[in-house]
Amino acid sequence: MKKRLIIIVVYLISLSSLPFFHSTGYAQEAEQVEAITKQIEARPNSAILYFLRGFQYAEAKQYHLAVNDYSKAIELQPQGSLFYICRAYSYSELKKYDMAMTDCNRAIDLDPKNAEYYSERGYTEWKIGNFSRSIDDFTKAIELNPAAHFYDGRGNAYGCMGKYNEAIRDFEKAVQLNPKEGMAYFNLAQAYDQLGDKERALSNYQQASEIGVPNLSEAGQVKLEARLNGDWSNFKEWI
Repeated sequence: MKKRLIIIVVYLISLSSLPFFHSTGYAQEAEQVEAITKQIEARPNSAILYFLRGFQYAEAKQYHLAVNDYSKAIELQPQGSLFYICRAYSYSELKKYDMAMTDCNRAIDLDPKNAEYYSERGYTEWKIGNFSRSIDDFTKAIELNPAAHFYDGRGNAYGCMGKYNEAIRDFEKAVQLNPKEGMAYFNLAQAYDQLGDKERALSNYQQASEIGVPNLSEAGQVKLEARLNGDWSNFKEWI
């Protein structure tokens, strides 16, 4: 599944307007953990600084450290819904799905109109095989904000359930909304592949390859290469 930190990127951009960024010159260097740590030493009660460092740990796949910083941010600012959803993401990457779900629920309670929060919960449900609930959450996200990655997420859940026609409708909507979304083309190809439509499947595999699918799993890369090389006998499972 594609990485789910779009909302965080937007949030980080918004942080550039904060006074401490302009006064310290870290607007271009916020990714450096050392720089943020120095700011924490100067401002130990800043929830945002712990959040920023936690985000950088998560980007580096140091999820235990990310959880620690997000937890500190929550301690300092318990109503910060974004802190909960980011911690949920890290818990999910650590396969602590119960804790991830708890944080998703808390984030949604605090900000029930945020589509990204339902999406994150949908991905967590998908990871533990609760595909029907995953679909419900992506549907809610779409109601709030009909973005391409929500259709892609719901389509993936449909694909895992073997509902390929429903999946195709969602993937086609995703590529209509974002023609540069390689993962949606790959998933659309998989759906046609499962239905035995090799011509449409190959066309979409080729499109995915041309655009690029940077977050495609190793198994997905193997399947993509196989199909492009004419191998339709192996790798039949949904990825």
